[in-house]
Amino acid sequence: MKKKTVFIISIVIIILLLLIITLNVNGNLVLKSENYTIGLIAPLSGTGAGVGIPMSEGMQMAVDEINQNKGINSNKLKLIVQDGKFGIESVNTANYIINTQEPDILVTLFQPPAEIIAPIAIENNIPLLYNAYVRSIKEKSNLIFKANFDSASGCEELTKFAKDNNKYEKLAIVFPNIGFAQECFEGIKKVEPNVEEFWYNVDEKDYRTILLKVNQKNIDRIFVVGFDYHFINLFNQLNKYNYPIKIMAATTSETLPKTIIKNMTNDFLKGTLTIDIININIDDSEFAKKYKKYITRKELTHLDYASAAEGYDSVMLISKAMEKCKPKNTNCLINALENVKDHKTVNGNTGFKNRILQNTNKIYEFNNGWIRLN
Repeated sequence: MKKKTVFIISIVIIILLLLIITLNVNGNLVLKSENYTIGLIAPLSGTGAGVGIPMSEGMQMAVDEINQNKGINSNKLKLIVQDGKFGIESVNTANYIINTQEPDILVTLFQPPAEIIAPIAIENNIPLLYNAYVRSIKEKSNLIFKANFDSASGCEELTKFAKDNNKYEKLAIVFPNIGFAQECFEGIKKVEPNVEEFWYNVDEKDYRTILLKVNQKNIDRIFVVGFDYHFINLFNQLNKYNYPIKIMAATTSETLPKTIIKNMTNDFLKGTLTIDIININIDDSEFAKKYKKYITRKELTHLDYASAAEGYDSVMLISKAMEKCKPKNTNCLINALENVKDHKTVNGNTGFKNRILQNTNKIYEFNNGWIRLN
């Protein structure tokens, strides 16, 4: 009998201890805290790392800021970062995050990784926010949301500005064979149906033949989009042969960073038109000062600040949506993302429309420095 009594008392004590542990300082019963989790798959080495590293830093800075301000609904926000290496490695990293961290949402950047990760996110019923120019990926599922510059509408806007302001007589595209460039071309053709076409493979390094053909056709302006490794060679070759051809580009941050500009003459760059969602003066902004203090790297470029701002804005947008939902509630988070408003931003986006983040494009012209035209 005594053993039975001791056993019952022990059970009661254990229950009481568990209840005490779950009491908060005000004496209210609360459930065990759960974390909100964002999984980032980004190139942190090799191709694309120049964007992936600062973007991850901007995201972590936002996460730390949120957690220092009581988190989300009194829960912590976690950021899990894995190196997707711009390609097939994204499969392993996405599966690792899903299987070990149970993320509320996945985030990635660039078209190739987003194409790879989208089916995995859909299969596991996890929302995906991708930062890339291309729209087509978000059409795969209502789980998928697009951020960053939108090549379809942005290229249309820049072409319309150039045409309305007599910035060219004969226009050509010099584009890589990739989805965001094709969407950009469709936007251009809405404004300028007579545009000449010159396409190249994404691994191309020699553009001399294309530029010779462009010059022979008396084209006075070319529209370029692509990756930074394209533009270094393309612009150097255009500059070397001194063709009377001006550039129109999307976007300013990725197409004409200071590392390219410093090797070009003012005469070559004069009249260059670009468009971007990033403010050209972001290097001198309050965000830039905060970011510079946050990280240990000393040498920072315009692309670093721009990419960090994209990451910061992505987390602020996601966290605002998470305020409406409990952790791991996918249906709630999708609905909240579609309707998120009044979130803290650096670039001034206004939320999603048809799962495309709405940004204000800035049009610039180079004349001994960038001048904003709109």
